[in-house]
Amino acid sequence: NIRIIADSTFGLTEQEIKKRNITIIPLNVIIDGVSYKDEVEIYIDEVLENVKNGVKVGSSQPAPELFEEAFLRLKEEGATDILCFTLSSTLSGTYQAANIGKMEIDNVNIHVIDTLSASIGSLLIYDLAMEDLDSGMGIAEMKKHVELLTRNSTVVLNMENLNALKISGRISRIRAAIGNLIKVKPMLEYKEGILEVTNKYRTESAVHAAIVEKIIEDSKKKTKRMIIYLGHVYNREGIKKLQKLIEGAKELKDVTIKFFDKMTAVIAINIGFGGIGLSWVYE
Repeated sequence: NIRIIADSTFGLTEQEIKKRNITIIPLNVIIDGVSYKDEVEIYIDEVLENVKNGVKVGSSQPAPELFEEAFLRLKEEGATDILCFTLSSTLSGTYQAANIGKMEIDNVNIHVIDTLSASIGSLLIYDLAMEDLDSGMGIAEMKKHVELLTRNSTVVLNMENLNALKISGRISRIRAAIGNLIKVKPMLEYKEGILEVTNKYRTESAVHAAIVEKIIEDSKKKTKRMIIYLGHVYNREGIKKLQKLIEGAKELKDVTIKFFDKMTAVIAINIGFGGIGLSWVYE
């Protein structure tokens, strides 16, 4: 009897949660020093409103006790294996909290799986892991496959301006103010556990061209398939433009594209209003 846990940043649909009877462990959104449970006590609109008003907004990992309680409950419900998926261990202490939470629990196999990704990137890894299990693959083999997928996956985030980077403390107020003045749109790339600001662009079309180029570059390494997930924070028009460009790139063959309209509050803090995110994996 396999049971599943995921943290709130995956943005799993109600349908998926019900279908697989998934337990969601929320991260915390901190607004002006007050902590709220992500996607339980606070949602994206409220977070963005606070960000817009210059309120100090941050996020933090769940307490290990939350994981421990969930593990114990699932064990009591008859689980023999528990698969616990978390966002990347290099971006958050959530993975570590889950590992601390499982320390005292015996007589059940608890597998804490680090997706080495975030948001739709984590969701993409999770979806492919479920595809493996649904096809009859064993847990050990699925975990090996996930390790390979994390090495072959990339997340790219693009912000409308530098405010989200300023709020999350990644750049100074002065740099943000200068950048916003000249309308800089930063691009962040997250690959194999390392997050870096890869470039800053002045126009949306320059950002899109750079992203498509990156995808084409990675597509050359595939032997089987490539899957791309697209998401946004109130920038449907921008992400749809990018989707068209990807679909129109003649170099990209056998590519599956999936579009998501929803990103969670914790992710919105980090990319801000008008931000776009995409993730891809190749095999």
